[in-house]
Amino acid sequence: MNITPFTEALTLLPTPYVITDHNFYLLWANPCIEEHYPHLNATDSVRNLLQGYDLDELKIHLGDDSRSIRVPSRLPMVSTVLEISSVLAPISKEIEGFLVHFSIAQMPLENSLMQTEPMLHAFNRSLRTPLTSLFASLSILPRKLEEAECYTCGSYLTAMTQNCYQLLRTCTSITEFTRYSSGISHLNKTPVNFTQYLREMLDAAAILVREINVSLTYDLPQDAITLSIDPEKLSIALFSILSNSCTYHEGRVDVHVSAALQKNSVQIKITDNGYGMSPETLSRALEPYFSRGLDEYDTPGIGLGLPLTESIIKDHGGSMVLQSRQDKGTTVVLTLPLTEADLSECSLSSPSSSYLLNRFSTLHIFLSNVLEQYEM
Repeated sequence: MNITPFTEALTLLPTPYVITDHNFYLLWANPCIEEHYPHLNATDSVRNLLQGYDLDELKIHLGDDSRSIRVPSRLPMVSTVLEISSVLAPISKEIEGFLVHFSIAQMPLENSLMQTEPMLHAFNRSLRTPLTSLFASLSILPRKLEEAECYTCGSYLTAMTQNCYQLLRTCTSITEFTRYSSGISHLNKTPVNFTQYLREMLDAAAILVREINVSLTYDLPQDAITLSIDPEKLSIALFSILSNSCTYHEGRVDVHVSAALQKNSVQIKITDNGYGMSPETLSRALEPYFSRGLDEYDTPGIGLGLPLTESIIKDHGGSMVLQSRQDKGTTVVLTLPLTEADLSECSLSSPSSSYLLNRFSTLHIFLSNVLEQYEM
């Protein structure tokens, strides 16, 4: 497809435009996108915003070169509207690609982004305030019940606590993913000894998942590896992957994490021998809000674990690849760029005990769906 006639004109426009191929994968973005909306300058940015639409049906509506359609994104708390026009082949008139303009209904895109953070703040406040009260009550109830010699409510308290944790995880996931989808997420990067960082997290996670018949092992380089990362957000990514490994299995499951130094990067592999994914499920695994239950009676999660993980890894300048076979297990491969920094400049990693003792660390929050016992 020859996009030169379009790029010459769109380069001068002060509003965000992209050109995609016939499958809505990004081919080109104008300078406005690169300068002001870098979150839209990703290969699958248009496809992500079109989640919930039948793409083949959209193509049928776009078959006429004189026609454009306005498509509001269906992602929660994302107000972006895509105005899509087809790019047709000169002779065959078949669709070769699409011209996409991003806007907000009745509002410039930059004004909408400014309103996203206050909206998220209100969303968090409305959920976290009652959750704080619930957690405080749950910390007192066991002692009160013991004083009243009531010993039959333990399972109810466990279920209530676990559900509060899952609400907290949902709140955190939606907030972080919305920030990425809106382009307002910011990393608080610091140089760390990545080998030590991984070891402390995995040691803490191994202790917790041992209770649910999960064996978590790891193989890390002996030498220190220096990376510049946001420790909090990267822990969300890693614990989200571990949560999936601990969820989709029957009986004992083995999870192994390895890290290997590449030429200009470090590669982390998380492998499990769980259920694995069918080709159809694998093709949708990175689709926001897509989730599967364990069976027809199981309530699935909100479907943001892997999409949020991919966003965090990409924000670090890295990549994520999924490999899975049904009934054989899943491997997630993460690649992160190396950072030139002296070890003396590295921040100290949180010890494994801090992940375990802090009941509101990312470890407890993002493994809350699989851990069975919570005694506040």
